[in-house]
Amino acid sequence: MIRLLSMLLVLLVFLSVPVKAQDSIERETLQVGVRIAPPFVIPDGAGGYDGLAIRLWEAIAVEMEVDYTYHERGIREVLDETASGKLDVAVGALTITAEREEWLDFTHSWFRTGLGVATNLRHDSGWWAVIRVFFSRDFMMVLLALAGVLTFWGTLLWLAERRRNQEQFSDRPLRGIGSGFWWAAVTMTTVGYGDKAPVTFLGRLIGLVWMFAALVTVSTFTALIASSLTVGQLESRVTSPSDLRRAHVAALPETTAADWLNGQRIDFSAYETLTDALRALERGEVEAVVSDEALMRYQISAFEMRRLHVLPFTLDVQDYGFAVIEAGALREPINRALLTVTASEAWEQWQRDFLGN
Repeated sequence: MIRLLSMLLVLLVFLSVPVKAQDSIERETLQVGVRIAPPFVIPDGAGGYDGLAIRLWEAIAVEMEVDYTYHERGIREVLDETASGKLDVAVGALTITAEREEWLDFTHSWFRTGLGVATNLRHDSGWWAVIRVFFSRDFMMVLLALAGVLTFWGTLLWLAERRRNQEQFSDRPLRGIGSGFWWAAVTMTTVGYGDKAPVTFLGRLIGLVWMFAALVTVSTFTALIASSLTVGQLESRVTSPSDLRRAHVAALPETTAADWLNGQRIDFSAYETLTDALRALERGEVEAVVSDEALMRYQISAFEMRRLHVLPFTLDVQDYGFAVIEAGALREPINRALLTVTASEAWEQWQRDFLGN
């Protein structure tokens, strides 16, 4: 009798314990969070979604024989709700990081990309573009170097002439070097006004050497000035990772790009969507956008942003995976199905469809 009562008590206790929310694989319909990020997750205009990550997930769901319902979320919401068990799976361009692995689990990586930098390859025209180039740093550096060369040769001539030719080259340093600078400039340009000319042997020797040196100097500085004018109009201010510290950078908040910039102590302007950031770059409001390279290349191509391009270097390698609750029951069956799907010809075709060759 006591044994029978004990068995009944155990049965009552078992029936009173609710099913764990994280045992998601036994639910009738999985709750799937999606984060919009073309070409991986793209709204289809009819309330549904398409894209490389969506095709992969739907093929995995077929393999697992499960039903699902999509819920659109932002990057932070989709990760938080998956970690809390409100969502069963997070689908999208979700980067696997050590920080996120502390409170979430990720499936096997199914795509590798990296953080890239988009810039505006502008081709300005008009008077304002010309004026702006003349006040650019590169052009000013060329002029400063040229002034230094002229000052050097002018000073040499002044030192040689200041005693015997004080009428043209005053023995007062400021005025005398100024006269030497003027002589060096008119000699270099072959104008030769004749108002300043050396009379001493050393002065004439310096003048002769400068005449021949000026031929090389003129050709060199002509090339440098032409280059600074052309580069100033055609190239972005950002050409390497180190340039980001001096540039006005845009990024999306709470993303791996924002984390990388914060880690490098690079200030940036936050934009709600990647499209907004790229449009700001097009308008010249920012000088660079840091984000996932694959996402930027797709949007630049899809929206025909012809003046924008992604620089040929990667800031940080990234792997995408689907997120699930930590220590949940879904990770292993999703991984098995994922390996099956990514080994198929369909997966290769989907990558060509959304990413090109």
